[in-house]
Amino acid sequence: MKVTIPANTLKVMSASFEGFQQTFEDYAKKVSWAAQLQPKMVEYRLRDAHHFWVKDLERVKAAEDNLGEGLDHFKQSGHLAYWLRRTSPVVEFVDMSGGFNEAVRDEVSCDNNFRDFLFKYGMEYFAFDLPFNICRFHEIAQPGSSDWAEEIDLPPDYVTTICHFLKTKNVSPHAIFLIFKSLLLSSPKRSLAHAMPQVPVAHPEAPLMGV
Repeated sequence: MKVTIPANTLKVMSASFEGFQQTFEDYAKKVSWAAQLQPKMVEYRLRDAHHFWVKDLERVKAAEDNLGEGLDHFKQSGHLAYWLRRTSPVVEFVDMSGGFNEAVRDEVSCDNNFRDFLFKYGMEYFAFDLPFNICRFHEIAQPGSSDWAEEIDLPPDYVTTICHFLKTKNVSPHAIFLIFKSLLLSSPKRSLAHAMPQVPVAHPEAPLMGV
C-alpha cells in the first residue's frame, strides 16, 4: 500500500520512543481503516521494538568503520522491519463496521479481501509495508532517481508470500534489507514482470494522508 512518508521519518522514529510510537500508531490506524478495523497495541512491545532497533543501529554503526553518516535507509528499514515483526506490538483488531448506521455504512468503503488479509497477516504486513514505504520515499527523493520506485506496485500474491515468510520463518534484518533493495533499485531495462510474478487482482489501497 502506497503511503506518504515525511522526509524525516527515520530520524523522528529513532530519536525518541514518542516519535516512534506516534509514527507507527498513525500508520497502523490509517492502513487498518481501509478495512474498517482498529488495531489494538501493547505499549511495552512497541517500546521493545524501538529500544532494540536503536541498539541495532548503534551496534552496526560502531562495527562498520566505512558507514560515515551511518546506516542508509535500506539497512535502517531492514532492522526496523525485523524488530516490528519480532515484538509484534499489534495484538488484535477491533471491528469498527458495527459502529455505523446503515446509511453511513453504505458510504464508507471497506475492502473485505484486505480485511481478511489483515486478520491473518496484520502485524507482518505492518512490519513490511511501513519500512518498505520509507525506502521508497528515499529512493524517489534521491537526485536523478528513475520512476521505478514511484511506480512499482507489489502484486497481492507477492505481498502475501512475503508476509507468510515473515510469519513462519526467522528472517534476519540483513535478508529484509536485501528484499527492500532488490525491489527498489531501478534499471532502465527492468520491468515489473521480471521482478516478481503478476496476478490479475490489483493490491488493495486506501487513500492515506501520511504517517
